[in-house]
Amino acid sequence: MIEQVKSIVLTVLILTSLVLSGLLWYRSPNVEEINRTDYIPQQLIGESYQLEELVKPRSIVYHPGDGSHLMSFSGDDVYDSITESLPEWQLVSIEEKTMTTAEWERMLSELPGWELRFPVPVPASLFSERLIPGLNQLEEDLRIDRLWVYRQQDDLSVLLISDIDNKIYESDMVSPKEGNVFAQKQELGLLNVLPVVERIVSANPYEPVSVRINYFPEKELTMPEWKASLQETDVEQMKILLFLDPSLVRTVTDAEEGTVVMQDGSRTVRYVEANNMLYYQNYKMKLDAKPISSDLHEAVQFINHHGGWMADHRLVQIEGTQSEDEPNRYGFRLVKDGLPVYDEGDQNRYGTLMAVESKGGHVLRYERSLHFTEEDEYSQSTPVTGGPQALEHLKAEFDMADVRDMYPAYRIQKKDDDLTYLPGWRIEFRNGDETWFEVPADEDEGGEANGLE
Repeated sequence: MIEQVKSIVLTVLILTSLVLSGLLWYRSPNVEEINRTDYIPQQLIGESYQLEELVKPRSIVYHPGDGSHLMSFSGDDVYDSITESLPEWQLVSIEEKTMTTAEWERMLSELPGWELRFPVPVPASLFSERLIPGLNQLEEDLRIDRLWVYRQQDDLSVLLISDIDNKIYESDMVSPKEGNVFAQKQELGLLNVLPVVERIVSANPYEPVSVRINYFPEKELTMPEWKASLQETDVEQMKILLFLDPSLVRTVTDAEEGTVVMQDGSRTVRYVEANNMLYYQNYKMKLDAKPISSDLHEAVQFINHHGGWMADHRLVQIEGTQSEDEPNRYGFRLVKDGLPVYDEGDQNRYGTLMAVESKGGHVLRYERSLHFTEEDEYSQSTPVTGGPQALEHLKAEFDMADVRDMYPAYRIQKKDDDLTYLPGWRIEFRNGDETWFEVPADEDEGGEANGLE
């Protein structure tokens, strides 16, 4: 009897040993990042923003229905009123629609409407999950460039326009504020613009005609020029925010190249003194893909918890990929007085562009400037090109069929420790390239300027 008990106990011990050995052999360890907020208080140096605050139109164009057109920007009452009402929109009966050239002309000249123009084609899933809850009747891979709200008699409708896919969807709209959507048309300070319409016929007979609409100042305008002192974020502050345990970080300084490299085995941060840029890299190897809307949300939260935002930014780049090995890339551009800001020579210094590469909700790369500005002061009013003659010069210089958008913007010039924000007219092409447009001084028509201050 005793021998049988011993045999049973021995058998149980052997089986238990085999099970435990199998668990150790086949089970992968948990390598998820520890939530550092559980044991290290956060010491943010900037503001925290939500995704909805970063994905906004670059401009909103008001079409009163009388042949005039006015462009509005962030900070204007009309712009803020329209964008704040987005989550309250209720879109029903969404159907694909084909628009003729005559219908577009009628939209521009006869029907009151608001046209929301986004700086980057926005995935439909991002609208349905974050911007317009309940909008779930569109293809997931559809990207929307513009929303056009218009009124016909007493009915409100919305066009969801994908210029990149040459598709249009129409929906009836119900909004608690529908009575006020068109109530602020007399708002002062809006920019009077001329529509520039290009009709593009595809070689494919089954492809609908594409009508591209951009806008140019009705006449030369003046915009304020600003100056601000340049400030710097301390590298040590970023070190604390970017590493789980700063005491384990190995730091190597190369005085000749002007770089500082910090590593802890799982990530690297490289600081370049010449342009005051910080480059973060995480070495996660295998990550599961997530929907763009979810992945982008996590990327924004990463920035919120690793330095935050030193000024207003807008999402201007989404490069998504279905590859398991390639990350998604997002770019956020600095905004001043509601207008985008560019570094001289289209570099990314002085906080003009913050970039993140992310996959599966994990940020793999993070690029940001440690420069920022606080107080700025008005310097002078500067003329910005506009008017019919300048428009003709623009058409002669560029193929308007290749233009995706046009808008006023600021470019930065640095002198000593001060930055100057110079206004100008910016052009974005369909292939992603951008440039400034100016009429040569001897060809500028001059004349009375329209203020945009």
